[in-house]
Amino acid sequence: MFALGQFATAPGGAASATAQDYKTFLTDNFGSAASLIEKYYPLSAFNATPFPAFFAIEKVLTDATYLCSSYRGLNRAVEKGIPVWTYLFSHDPVCSWFPGLPQKAVPLVGATHSAEIPFVFGNTVGLGPNGTCNFTEQERAISATMVSAWTAMAANRDPSSGDLQWLAYTDSSKSLGINIVNATTPGYVNYTVCPLWDTVNEMLVSLSNSTMSNSTSGSNATTTSPNPSLSPTPNPSVSMSPSPSVSTRPSAAAASPVINTASWIVLVASLIGYSL
Repeated sequence: MFALGQFATAPGGAASATAQDYKTFLTDNFGSAASLIEKYYPLSAFNATPFPAFFAIEKVLTDATYLCSSYRGLNRAVEKGIPVWTYLFSHDPVCSWFPGLPQKAVPLVGATHSAEIPFVFGNTVGLGPNGTCNFTEQERAISATMVSAWTAMAANRDPSSGDLQWLAYTDSSKSLGINIVNATTPGYVNYTVCPLWDTVNEMLVSLSNSTMSNSTSGSNATTTSPNPSLSPTPNPSVSMSPSPSVSTRPSAAAASPVINTASWIVLVASLIGYSL
C-alpha cells in the first residue's frame, strides 16, 4: 500500500519513477498477476500526467486497495439486506485543508484522500497553512449539500435531503450513487474496473492456497500457475489516460446503513519531490 514511499527520498521525488520501477512494483506486489494488470493499466495510459510511472503506481494502488474493496463492501452489504450509499468525490479543491500540505501542492494532488473533510463539516474559510484561503462560491454550494446529506443520514438513516435525491446502491449493474465534481450529481458511480481486481484476488488466493498446500505436504514446489480461466481479455474501457487526480480511494462499507466514501489517495509534498 505504501510503495509510493520508495520515492520520498529520491533526488527527483515522484519524477524519478521509471518504467522499470513500474514493472518492478507490479511484479513485487502481484506476482503472476502482474502481466494481466499491466494490460489494463499500460504505462502509456498515463502519459498525460506529470510523472507517468509514479501515477500509474498510484492508480493501481488506489483501485486495488481502496476502490474495489469498497465495491466488494457495497455488494456484500446489498447481499445482507443492509442499506448502503456511495459517492465519488472528484472535486479538485482550491485550498489546502491541513498544515502538512503546502498550498502550492494542491493543484497536483487534486481530489486527494481527506479533501472532502472541510466540505462535510462546512469549514469553508481560513484554510491553508496560513489560514488565508477561502472556498469559492461553487465549493460553498458543494459543502452545503454535503452538510445537509450527512445531517440527514444521522437523523433519518438516509442521506437524501432538500433537492438531493441520493439513491441507495442496490446492485453493480446500476451502481447508483452521487458524483461530486463541480456540483453534486446523482447517477452512475464507476466501479467497472473492479471485476478485474476480483479476478486478480482469485488468482493470488489460488496461488497462496496452492503454495501452502505444497508446503504442508512436504513438496519442494513453492509456486503454481493460476487457472487460465481466471485471466480475462482486458477491457479497453478500463485503461484511461488519467489526470493527476484520477485515483479514487473509497473506504469499505460498514455493516449498518452507511455512506461508502470514495475520495483520493494522499501524495505528500516530500513524496512529490516538489520545491515548495
